Amino acid sequence: MILIEYRVARADRDGFLDAIHRLSQERRRDGAYSWGVTEDAADPERIVE
Repeated sequence: MILIEYRVARADRDGFLDAIHRLSQERRRDGAYSWGVTEDAADPERIVE
């Protein structure tokens, strides 16, 4: 399992989420079968892929 943690400022959140969701096709092409993005409810600037 590969886990990538991002620190994203609230002002950049929407643009970041748009970009990361476009990345999903590439991740799956490279072999990911259970790819996803989650946000930490306790820390809104922490996003994990």
